[in-house]
Amino acid sequence: MRGPVPFLLALLLLAPTLPRAAAVPPTDLSILFDGTPDTVVYVNGSTVEASAILNFTGPPDPPPLLGDIAFQWGAPNGTVVATATVHPDANGSAISAYRVALEGSWSVNATYLGTPALWRNHTFGVAPDTWSGAPVILPKSTMVGRNATLTIAAGMTVMFDPGASLRIKGTVAAVGTTPSPILFTANSSSPVPGFWGSLVFLPESANGSVLDQVRVQYCTDGITIAGGDPRIDHAFVADASGDGFRVVNTTVTMLDIGATRATNGLRIENSTLAVDTAAFLHSKTGILGFGGSGDLRNVTFDNASWAGIRASGAAITVRDSAFGGGGASGLDLTNALVHGERLSFASLQNGVRADGPGTSATFGNSSFGSATVRDFLVINGARVAVINGTFPPGGERGSLTTDSQVTLWNYLTTVVVNYDANNATLAGATVDVFSNKTRVSRAITGANGTIPDQLLLYRRYADAFSQPTVRVLVNLSGYAFAFNNRSLIMDQATTARFQGSVADLDHDGDPDFSDLDIDGDGLTNSAEFALGTNPRNWDTDGDGMPDGWEFDHQLRPRDASDRTEDPDGDGLGNYAEYVLGTDPRSADTDGDGMPDGWEVQYQLYPTNATDADRDADGDGFTNLQEFLAGTNPQDPGSYPRPNDYTAAWSFLVGVIAALAIILLSWTLVRRNRRRRETPHVKQDDAPADEDAPPRQP
Repeated sequence: MRGPVPFLLALLLLAPTLPRAAAVPPTDLSILFDGTPDTVVYVNGSTVEASAILNFTGPPDPPPLLGDIAFQWGAPNGTVVATATVHPDANGSAISAYRVALEGSWSVNATYLGTPALWRNHTFGVAPDTWSGAPVILPKSTMVGRNATLTIAAGMTVMFDPGASLRIKGTVAAVGTTPSPILFTANSSSPVPGFWGSLVFLPESANGSVLDQVRVQYCTDGITIAGGDPRIDHAFVADASGDGFRVVNTTVTMLDIGATRATNGLRIENSTLAVDTAAFLHSKTGILGFGGSGDLRNVTFDNASWAGIRASGAAITVRDSAFGGGGASGLDLTNALVHGERLSFASLQNGVRADGPGTSATFGNSSFGSATVRDFLVINGARVAVINGTFPPGGERGSLTTDSQVTLWNYLTTVVVNYDANNATLAGATVDVFSNKTRVSRAITGANGTIPDQLLLYRRYADAFSQPTVRVLVNLSGYAFAFNNRSLIMDQATTARFQGSVADLDHDGDPDFSDLDIDGDGLTNSAEFALGTNPRNWDTDGDGMPDGWEFDHQLRPRDASDRTEDPDGDGLGNYAEYVLGTDPRSADTDGDGMPDGWEVQYQLYPTNATDADRDADGDGFTNLQEFLAGTNPQDPGSYPRPNDYTAAWSFLVGVIAALAIILLSWTLVRRNRRRRETPHVKQDDAPADEDAPPRQP
């Protein structure tokens, strides 16, 4: 281990003197203005940034071995107005800047002071900083540089040659009017989409720019915003081969904008955007969002062949907006967070397409029109919730994979009033709401008697479909509530009104004003009116038997004298039959062969037929046998004897004989009647054919 150490130290000591690879000197020098190869015109007042770039055919020399670059700025009158000597950076680039203040043709001369000597001269134009009057034609890309302000008058037309753009690092004030908008268009009699470039707010743009009442036509991208937070108001783009509007890595607010016939009406890339009032028509995508966030209000999406909004990895809020006119989807979401409020969907393949576990979308107070083929397509773990949504009469329509979910929710408002006080609101009532058998909320009414806007699940589509039963129970001491503990179908926003009263005659929990049988006697109020009984008295005639029971058994609920009557002759009066639960119209209520009165006399069960086969006194004879023999079923010393059976048998024989005589008489009557009904037929000499129809005489 000791041997190599001196050798390594020797290498380190000798390293500064070791030869290295020879550096390659620059072979050429080029100049760019503001980092763009095609900018050749500046607006007066701009700070022009010239970059002199050394070109190498191999690795360049390290910066300390490079020579300086000398700049000279030449004014339109030929004078040199500025010079600078700048050492190149590691990439062989040196920058010099100068703010121009004179219109005309300027020049920049860059000279490399190292070896070999290199030189380059580049010219650029300086245009007026106010455009008004006749149309302005831009043959090349034009820059509103730093520190410059370009003012464009109302009614102006700015025309671009192919490929030209207007780039902004300074400020633009382009303010038109409704009758005199500012037009940015192609310098062509037969323009096509993509003829020229774009209006571009670069990342270095100053704040304070305004585009108001402007029209942009036949561009590649209409208005691109990468910085500066310009105010965009009443700006409309048509026939763009790319994006109508494009927002990149910045924050901006747009008011009353629109794009027609563009690939994307608006493209958002990692930006924070607010749009109030917009229309995106006849484009592949109305709004395309990648990252960032958007707050959209009052937007119309019509005839978007791909989607009204297509968002991936973005967070978007959209309100008071309409999706329609054909197309694949109103909203096409991939791992996006979306909140929608008061949206409408119609004439689309999918109202909402949600894809991916990172997608969560909530829509409130939105409507899904009858022309929509499918309201939801939810796949790959996405989640969609609809609150207080409106669907066609046939209900919601959708498709989803088993790992995804769609839930429908609606609002319940509960109002509690006092019927006895002209439906004044009731404070202090406890309102319990149940979903299936689980209480999901408990609240107490205030002075307005209202529990507002309780959000309740109506339906869930997931691995299994479910629709909970919602039930509402109201309680307030001393009050009975009509239709209390009622179940509700929460297919829409619902207001449940509960009327309470202290009047509950029969104490059944149903107040008198809504009780169909106030006195609880088994007769409805309307039936009592028809019968002439008292609907507030369960026993009108005071005989101890409820009016309804008397009516059901053909008694007289207004005549107390029927209390002791015995219409079935079983030895029990009507009142006794009521108390015992027997039928006053049937001598043998339980049909066991023993009369009710006899069973009561001997402590048997007149409503239970099984006691007929029992032996109450244990004398070896059933209760029925004792009844037939006329003995006491509760006395073992009283039991049937042969003479008792002889008497009973004589009685039974007499009954059977009587039945036989009746049956024989009925048969003879039928035979005589049939003979009288047979027509008389004259007989021929030939024997009659019994199967042939009778001949006519």
